[in-house]
Amino acid sequence: MREGLLTREVGRGTFVARPTVSVPLQLASFTEDMRALGYVPSSRLLSLGRIPATEHVAAVMHIAVGSEVVLLSRLRLADGMPMAIERSHLRGDLFPGLDRYDFGVESLYRVLVEEYWVRSEAGEQVIRAGIVRDADAETLSIPHGDPVLELVCTSVSRDTVVEWTTSTYPASRFELSTQIAPVTVQGSVPRSALRVRD
Repeated sequence: MREGLLTREVGRGTFVARPTVSVPLQLASFTEDMRALGYVPSSRLLSLGRIPATEHVAAVMHIAVGSEVVLLSRLRLADGMPMAIERSHLRGDLFPGLDRYDFGVESLYRVLVEEYWVRSEAGEQVIRAGIVRDADAETLSIPHGDPVLELVCTSVSRDTVVEWTTSTYPASRFELSTQIAPVTVQGSVPRSALRVRD
């Protein structure tokens, strides 16, 4: 059983704090991360469709402006609690028919690997701060104007950028922590994690 702690907010009252989780920054699915931590993961499909690539998306994915990309937007939950809004851009030419899947129940990475034979082999993840969009605030059940953390992940397969995903987390629930250790002869890299605030 995960027990909450009481928190007090000036002018608002006393609330039960959300349960704590720590999510490693790695090329793994949200579902795998949550299951590994003992949570029951689920998703709610917000939108799925094909759109022309903007200049920014085209530059990230190394495609022509206006090229068709698939935009998949989902609310990710753990034990029914909203954890993040995930917006994934995928190359339309590599994934024909992707919009026929129900990603409210389907795993995106399972579909990419088993149906399209595309597996993420490398990538880059950038963390940035921002202010929640009005629509996202309601979806995440946080106040309008609250700060958020955005994890922007670029996934590469066979030297091709196949996915560019932005995951929006409520900053009031999360903090970034890094394990700092001396670099070994093999060149080990410190491990970072995103965790819910105590």
